[in-house]
Parts: sequence; C-alpha cells; structure tokens
Amino acid sequence: MEAAADTIAAARAPVIAGLAADVDCIRAAYRLGMEIGASMDPISSPSLYADLAVLASAGTMYTTRSEAIRRADVVLAIGSKAAHAPLTQTLRTSEATVGRGSGPRSVMVLAGGQDLSDGDIGFVVDRDELPTALGLLRALTGGRIERDHPFAEWTQKLKQAQFGVALYDPEEVGDLAIETMQGLVVDLNETTRFFAVSLSDPWQGQAVLQVATWTTGMAPRVGFGRPIPEHDPWRFDASRQAKAGEVDAVVWLASLEAPQPDWVRTIPSVSLVGNARGDEGDVVIAVGIPGDTTPGVLWHDRGALAFRDAAQPGEAPSAASVIEDIGRAVQRRQGIEC
Repeated sequence: MEAAADTIAAARAPVIAGLAADVDCIRAAYRLGMEIGASMDPISSPSLYADLAVLASAGTMYTTRSEAIRRADVVLAIGSKAAHAPLTQTLRTSEATVGRGSGPRSVMVLAGGQDLSDGDIGFVVDRDELPTALGLLRALTGGRIERDHPFAEWTQKLKQAQFGVALYDPEEVGDLAIETMQGLVVDLNETTRFFAVSLSDPWQGQAVLQVATWTTGMAPRVGFGRPIPEHDPWRFDASRQAKAGEVDAVVWLASLEAPQPDWVRTIPSVSLVGNARGDEGDVVIAVGIPGDTTPGVLWHDRGALAFRDAAQPGEAPSAASVIEDIGRAVQRRQGIEC
C-alpha cells in the first residue's frame, strides 16, 4: 500500500485504466481519480465509444437479449464475433415463443465463410467491407437501387420479419458499420419491428458506463485535472497518452481478468489484479475476484446490474477496499487529514 501511494503521490498526470471490476471498485476508482487528478480510461472504451459515437450522431434502436430470445423470428449476425456469440448459438437452437413470429427462426450471417453454421443464410465479407456490404443491403431493402445480388433473398426476409434483431460486436465492426446498420433498422421499422442488440464486452464496460454516467454525467473517458471533470474521448485515451508521454503513472485495475496493454509497463505502474502473477507492474497487489472470491455487483448479460455472491470466498481483499486504503495513504503524503 505504501509503495503504491509513493508511486501515485509522485505523479503529476496519472491515469487509472482497465476498470475491469465490480461496481464498488469502479466507484472507488473514480473517487481516487478525483482526489489525485487522474484521467480515466476503461479497457472497454473501443467497444463503448463505437456505440456512443452513433448514439450521439444518428440515434439508435435497441432491444434486450431476453426479448431477442423470446420474440425474434429473423436474426442478422454481423461480423465474426456475433456469428460465434453464445447468444447467436442460443437463437440458432431455439424458437421464438412470444408474438406473431413464434416458431422457427431464420439466421443470416454477414461474416467470413468459416463463421457459418448449418442452416445459416450466409454472405462472406471481410471486416473492412462490412460498412459497404451493409450499405448495399440497406439500399436494396429500401428499394433505393435494384440489382441482381445474393442480398435479394435477404431483403425479403428482413422486410417480412415480425420481430427481427441485428447482432453485432461494436469494437469489431466499428462506428461506420454500426451507423449503417442502425439506418437499416430504422428503415425496416417503417413497416415491421426490427432492433439491434449490441454484444457486451467481457470486461464490464457497461458497468463502467453506468457508474461514469451517474458519477460525472459523462461517458467513461474523463479527466479530473481541473476543478470539474472533462470528457474527451481522444484526449483521455490512455494508450495515446502513454505513447505521447503525457502521463507519468498508471493505476491498472483488473480484478476481473483482462488483457493488459504493453504500455502499462513502460511507465511507473500500480496494478490491482485478481490471480496476480507479480509481473503486472512495478507495484502489484492481488485482490479478490468479484463473483468468484468476493461478492460484487456486475453487469449481467441480460442487460442490468446484478449482485453476485462469492462462489468460493477467498482471503484476498476487495479491490474497492484496497483503492480506498491507497487513497488515504496518498492523502497523508499530501498533508490532508483523513
């Protein structure tokens, strides 16, 4: 704790990154960020900001995972990750049970050929070609152009859907493809019901988004270097800051397993991780794993925050308590009564 406090107290421009953790830990991290003037950047930012960019510029239409399972009679999986997602497999092996679309589903996959399963209607396309392919599909579906193309069969299925869903991984497909897909969804809603389902990243990005929003009124990439929090997705990109030499210390927070970027070890670092090896930073503190060795509130794939008890309680402290102890140690070094 003392070594961690020394590293953080000596920094003029620290960053708190990763944030793959439970709600209490994320809240504690934001409090520490406010105290030390840090910037914040979760590992989930590429996924979150691909969706947020489209929400801000063009608007979005979503449904939930549960509604997709209960109602969807037509499924459009966009990209390799969506094609292999557990939700897509659930939809392949089940039928709609509610609404006018009850019965077997049609699954269409817009991805690589290796991503197709038996029974899928597939169209092979590289990741870089997804925006173009979706633009063509939207134009054909909306009757803006006419062309002899394999998408002709798709357009009829999309327009005849009683409750259709488009599944995608935002980090994989990117904001241009998402905006084009959302335009297709809006067009289809002129005559039927069709929605998007964004696949959550595995590092609690949606939990970070909730905490960031109710804490600062902004999305996660914020800086606390001035009296009020500032939101800037480019400026507070931790990877960019590290490469540009703009930060001089990092607190890497990953009580849930998450891939650590190489840049973390290039600057003075404090790492709070579950299943610690000891080489994750200059100072490494092993913390409990929420939902495994400690209880915690985590983002559930059904689209809500939910409490999970410790499956196998362990002795490691919670990341939230460690962060609070480090914060008090930093305050002592700054001569602040705590």
